[in-house]
Amino acid sequence: MNWLDIVILVMILLSAYKGWKSGFIRSVFLILGILLAALIGARLSEPIASWATNSVENDATATVIAYVVIGAIVFIVVQIIGAAIQKFLKLVFLGFVDKIAGAGLGALTGVIGAGFLIAVLARLAVLVPESAPLAGEEVTKIREGLTNTLVDSAFVPVYLSAEEKLPGNAFGMVPGDFHEAYAELRAIRDARE
Repeated sequence: MNWLDIVILVMILLSAYKGWKSGFIRSVFLILGILLAALIGARLSEPIASWATNSVENDATATVIAYVVIGAIVFIVVQIIGAAIQKFLKLVFLGFVDKIAGAGLGALTGVIGAGFLIAVLARLAVLVPESAPLAGEEVTKIREGLTNTLVDSAFVPVYLSAEEKLPGNAFGMVPGDFHEAYAELRAIRDARE
């Protein structure tokens, strides 16, 4: 277990706790926000990144920045809509059932969020060209360290396996660059085993 595994575990546990505290309805909108953020971010990140590449020297960096910014905007909008709907619905669940269901959905949210983190880290670790403006000895060491962390992680293989089994392009949620990063990470991992 390395630092990334600890981060993933903490993400899942904190998300489960937040789901417990928030309940089922808020957790549903949290998951919906993450899924829509990933879907819309994936669909729009590459076109926006190619437009933004005029101001950012590195295509990989532009794709990651576009994906994160679009995802964050969509997530925030969905959360605002969810809060408004919750105020109108005022549904009353059996308190304990609402909390248990919320914890389960919260944990799922953490799992999905950790997948997003792994995708971004994999993209940065293995697909930044050596000729990129940020390439240098220190950056290379950081990339190698990040690649080693991803390859040596106890949880990353589960995500790599899940991504490999997803149909096509995961319903548009995983941009092509991120598929390539996962494939490269799998190849590095297989070569070390």
